[in-house]
Amino acid sequence: LVKRGYPDPGIRILFIGKSSTMDQAMKIDPRLLSVLPLRLSLIVEGKDTLVSSDDLEVWKEMFPEPETVRLIETWQRDLKIILGDFSGR
Repeated sequence: LVKRGYPDPGIRILFIGKSSTMDQAMKIDPRLLSVLPLRLSLIVEGKDTLVSSDDLEVWKEMFPEPETVRLIETWQRDLKIILGDFSGR
């Protein structure tokens, strides 16, 4: 939008994932492809950057099969580590 003359809103979206993640999701439950790849939203406010992601607890409700829940829990752990990097933990 900036190229078109609009002001930079200070928002960025990062897509996170590997092709192996997509392959694994496809094997376990192809419906997962509708919510992948994982995303982080970055919002710059002055000197601060706010980071948010999808609530994967909701995904576990949407896809309650045990094998799918285990996969989502792996993604939750990965996201927690990544979000920790942003917070300096």
